[in-house]
Amino acid sequence: MNKKRIAVGTTLAVGSVMLVSSAFASAASSSGYDLYKTALKNMVNVSSATTEMEVIVQDNGSLLGQVDSVIKTDRTNGADTSSGTFDLKGAGSEQSSSFFNSGGKLVLKNVNSDVYQVSQLPQQQDKQVQTASVKQRVLNPYVEKVVDALVGNIANNITLQTQADGTRKINLQLTDTQIPALGQAIAGLVLSHAASTDEQPNRAVSNDNQAMTTIMHSVPKLTDNIKINSVNWSAAVNSAGLLQDQNGSFEITGQDAAGKAHDLRILVSLKESNLNQTTPDTIDLTGKQVQVIQPQHRNQNETAN
Repeated sequence: MNKKRIAVGTTLAVGSVMLVSSAFASAASSSGYDLYKTALKNMVNVSSATTEMEVIVQDNGSLLGQVDSVIKTDRTNGADTSSGTFDLKGAGSEQSSSFFNSGGKLVLKNVNSDVYQVSQLPQQQDKQVQTASVKQRVLNPYVEKVVDALVGNIANNITLQTQADGTRKINLQLTDTQIPALGQAIAGLVLSHAASTDEQPNRAVSNDNQAMTTIMHSVPKLTDNIKINSVNWSAAVNSAGLLQDQNGSFEITGQDAAGKAHDLRILVSLKESNLNQTTPDTIDLTGKQVQVIQPQHRNQNETAN
């Protein structure tokens, strides 16, 4: 699971986040928008968390792909450790895997295999410097002003409710006529990227990555009449001002190069828990069957001592 694999494995989720970000920035009430923006800023300062994510993609009522994951991350004092599980379904295949990332070493294991794939991640800059750089980009006041300017006086489509426990729930519902041109353009870009990846399954990569690549290739490449028909998004912000649950659904229609009509539906669910209290799982490779993945994609088999 190097950078390329991670990019492929998260395209669906990233695309969905891009869509909802455009929607929020274009049709937000001052109170709902400001609360969501503040909660996003607060999440940058969270040192550890457990994130549960589910992404489902359907086409004309049939399942194209489903990704379920539970990821634990910890960046306390500049550390960069994580672990998690991934379940992939779609295109006639199912794969489950787990991973462990610590000290620049990534361990990946498929549930149907006794082999642990180990790769050394590329050297990166000091983690504390890297974390500071991320915070600087997210909290950049000039970027915030640009986004605020884009919001302008566009109609209010967000509702905000306060629950008995202090949790505030933000809700957004948009129809096709309420979605700005920017959001419509992003939809075409995301779908084109997702369906046109040149990466093909091969024996040099893990089975779970092959399954994800197969799912990505099953997403139809829409070329004409691409339109977002609806966007529904909800987010829960706890009493500490941190995001907890987020749920969204998107309906996108269009035609492929052959003229076939497609009705794509994307469902996204994100749940954050154990904020600042998460400890990622670890793995002891002693006595286990290990496959070392070299940067040049040459494999070397060995048994850990």
